[in-house]
Amino acid sequence: MTRLARTRGSRSGNSFPVPSPHLAPVEGRRGNVFIVGYNEHQHRHVERLDPDGHFAFHTLISSSALRRVRAVPVVQLLDEAEASLDRFGEPVDAIVSFMDFPGIEIAALLAARRNLPGPSLEAVLKCNHKLWERRLQAEVSPETTPRFTAVDPFHDGALAELEGQLRYPFWIKPFNGYASYLGFRVNEPDDALRAFPFVREGIGRLARPLERLMALADVPEDLRRLGGWCLIAEEIVSGEQCTLEGYVHRGTPRIYGVVDSIRESNGISFARYEYPSRLPAQLQERMARSGERVMRHLGLDDGAFNIEFYFDPSQDHLWLLEVNPRLSQSHLELFEKVDGASHQKAAIELALGRAPEMPRGRGEYPFAAKYFLRAWEDARITRVPGRSELERIQREVPGTSILLRVDEGMRLSEVSDQDSYSYELAWIWIGGRSREDLTEKHRAVTERLDIRSDPL
Repeated sequence: MTRLARTRGSRSGNSFPVPSPHLAPVEGRRGNVFIVGYNEHQHRHVERLDPDGHFAFHTLISSSALRRVRAVPVVQLLDEAEASLDRFGEPVDAIVSFMDFPGIEIAALLAARRNLPGPSLEAVLKCNHKLWERRLQAEVSPETTPRFTAVDPFHDGALAELEGQLRYPFWIKPFNGYASYLGFRVNEPDDALRAFPFVREGIGRLARPLERLMALADVPEDLRRLGGWCLIAEEIVSGEQCTLEGYVHRGTPRIYGVVDSIRESNGISFARYEYPSRLPAQLQERMARSGERVMRHLGLDDGAFNIEFYFDPSQDHLWLLEVNPRLSQSHLELFEKVDGASHQKAAIELALGRAPEMPRGRGEYPFAAKYFLRAWEDARITRVPGRSELERIQREVPGTSILLRVDEGMRLSEVSDQDSYSYELAWIWIGGRSREDLTEKHRAVTERLDIRSDPL
């Protein structure tokens, strides 16, 4: 049976050690971990996993080369990363990425070329390529799989073909992406007709790197012919949403945490993530068993993953929304505040060839949440808080971390890599003694956070 919690103390007279929140050293020397898509937010948490400096953490490819850019030159980035590794004069112990497409694919390729532990490129694509994942999921878990089909947004008859396959409403989204970029809810024909021009204009940023990576992998021929410029359309499912965080080590999947995902009133954009989950333990176990069955079939090994589920209480039904072959960066601080270590620990241990050991309940707070501060209309940002102002807010509201998503002078509609229905202004992580404490701290932070804009 899957266990979502670890027991402290003893059971039946036997004592169980509590996993350390820190990384164990490499024997005899300082270890070297290379991270694809590394950024300052990740670094702050990684450093706390290694307070005694047993490891050096190296940026292999910066996150700025993969996000908010017009194009991602996958082949060039691979060549540059290979050259950096070749020039490095010490042993390379691990290559890992905490970032979604194409960071996790690039890390898988580089690790394989150096004979280091990690999932294969094919396994990563089986999870990340939404059409490929749905097909494989339907083979072993048809009851959790929504109806789906592929659609070519450049084809004049695309809408008629869609209407022959799915009933309204449905989602359309790229085969491979992140942050709900170019994902649209289609309630009626006009919604699709409005969405297709946006997709045709923007999908190249995703399609080109996907096709480069597919060319390096063993991919079914029909998916290779479809390429990266098409979309998946799938029926809309609903209910209580949560994310299972886990890993696969030597073929065995494990789940170590469940995070609730609460959406805004539009039913699309996220309002916050909460950890631990409010869902009953029996339901969490049921999701874990279903998710583990799918992960075994997808073939991911020696890598982290997260799986998003919906539970429809009216029909007592589970829907598997999405599989991601990496941890969720949004949850780093949630696990750190509640369990005492970010789940980067599990990803790094896997990349080092070790069986992960995640602590549980050793953090400063029993509850944690990530809140999204959003705007709903386009605007020009005229003021953002400076570093000292953010530090003052974080001192005044203990257990809080704030990351701004906008800069002064920025026009919100020009910011890439966001969902299609709102604009992110800031991310706010909060630890609390209760869920009510989280709510009160969130109110206190938003009252102090002075971000100003002029409407357009």
